[in-house]
Amino acid sequence: MSGESGAIQESRFLVLSITGLAVLAILTFFTAPPASASPLQRPIVALVFVLICASGTLAAIYPSRCSNVIGGGRKIKEENSPPSIEQKALVSMSGHHPNCGKFLAHTFQIGDKLYCAGCTGLVIGALVSIIGTVGYLVIVPQIGTTSTLIFCLGFFAVCLALLQHILLQVRRNHAHLLLSIGFVIGDFLILIAVMEMNNSIFVEAYFLTLTVLLILTRVILSQMEHERVCRECNLNDCGLR
Repeated sequence: MSGESGAIQESRFLVLSITGLAVLAILTFFTAPPASASPLQRPIVALVFVLICASGTLAAIYPSRCSNVIGGGRKIKEENSPPSIEQKALVSMSGHHPNCGKFLAHTFQIGDKLYCAGCTGLVIGALVSIIGTVGYLVIVPQIGTTSTLIFCLGFFAVCLALLQHILLQVRRNHAHLLLSIGFVIGDFLILIAVMEMNNSIFVEAYFLTLTVLLILTRVILSQMEHERVCRECNLNDCGLR
């Protein structure tokens, strides 16, 4: 994927996702809730959300395979000359990041293992959201007037995570970690607010569809960010083409 075409695809998905969130807010706040709903509606919607979170967790644990399925994976600098043995020995892949030193803000190390801050954040956020969704169904808390605040917090967290590469120059691995955690938990908060404020099967189905789009957008934005780092790298050929 070339830099120009990648930027166009990135912009399209980002605009579509932000627009989708705005439409969800309009539907939640300005459409009348149904007079009655099936007692199975809430558990089914929650189950689908849990399955989406579980699928996202698997994608975050195996990011390279997910990237290959979605968009062919990341392409490192393409040069005409073949990489030398020294270059191949210099750079290798740790997870789905080159260990060239250019991705220190995207990774963190525990012991002798390197982990992706973004993917780890998505896994943590997904696990918290799954536990929260199950707890919500079991406890059925009385949220009441705080639903609006919950929706706004979730909306802000998801938008901030999507816009981080445009609005923020994130250069800290813990910032990537926290934004990714907030991305998933923010989506969970939106789910709870939608259930409490509207409880329309149409709005909830729209939310679930939007969640899939948001995850796909998050993956594509991350891929584009990685490609930008590689394009700006002064290493002529890292040997990972």
